[in-house]
Amino acid sequence: MTLGCWALTALVYGVAVHTVRGRRLDGASLLGAELSRSRLSDLVERVLDVVSVLSVLLAVVVVVGIALVRGRRRLAVAAVVLMAGANVTSQVLKAVLERPDVGLRESTPATLNSLPSGHGTVAMSVAVALVLVSPAALRPVVGVLGAAYATATGLASLTAGWHRPSDAVAAFLVVGGWTGLVGTALLATAGDDPPSDPQSDGHGGAARRLALAAAYLVAFGALVAAVLLVTGLTREGDAGLVPAYLAGGGAIAGTAAAVVAAVLAVVHRLAAPVTGRPADDG
Repeated sequence: MTLGCWALTALVYGVAVHTVRGRRLDGASLLGAELSRSRLSDLVERVLDVVSVLSVLLAVVVVVGIALVRGRRRLAVAAVVLMAGANVTSQVLKAVLERPDVGLRESTPATLNSLPSGHGTVAMSVAVALVLVSPAALRPVVGVLGAAYATATGLASLTAGWHRPSDAVAAFLVVGGWTGLVGTALLATAGDDPPSDPQSDGHGGAARRLALAAAYLVAFGALVAAVLLVTGLTREGDAGLVPAYLAGGGAIAGTAAAVVAAVLAVVHRLAAPVTGRPADDG
């Protein structure tokens, strides 16, 4: 999971930032967002206002509190490491990654890098951390709601003109990469035979449904993007702007669903009580 997410992050950066077609498609999606901004401005502002320093601190307190109430100190530490690592990584990448000028006339400064999205990283890291520390019976519901929250944040940042679709996609993948790292550490410290949570029957079904939704959404986005690029609608006029916006939305929603589906598929091993550690049971 870690290697796959990091490889996809590099691929998204390479295509969306360093190729003319990727830049043109990302830019068309951003311009298409402007057409619906006036209708959705109030909703967009409410969604984006949720992500603040205070809200992040509150989320950390809630996540740690849930883990400690359940007597799961390892999960509390893992959730904090996941959230901190993912968000620091996104800020570092945003600062060090270059966005070369490829000669396009773009709606935002051509060399201003905004990948990965900080808002998207916060939303997805909170969602995954909550899945990790929640009781087994609640994880499928928490996962679906978390994917919806991350999607709403990514779409809101696009509609507000703050981020391109690739920024949110990369942010979700960064969180997926950190989830893999933290999960590997949890398994490595669980003993020779890592246990499985006996109350995780609903995880597989929820993971499959989210994975299927992800496949449909990503396929839709890819198909619309391919049509736009083949027909050249992203190069001239306004005809391709709304379809590009929809394609970007499909990529954002599909990536969010895919990351959460992957987490739900393995969390019953990562969050299972470790035998022989009474203080960590619950």
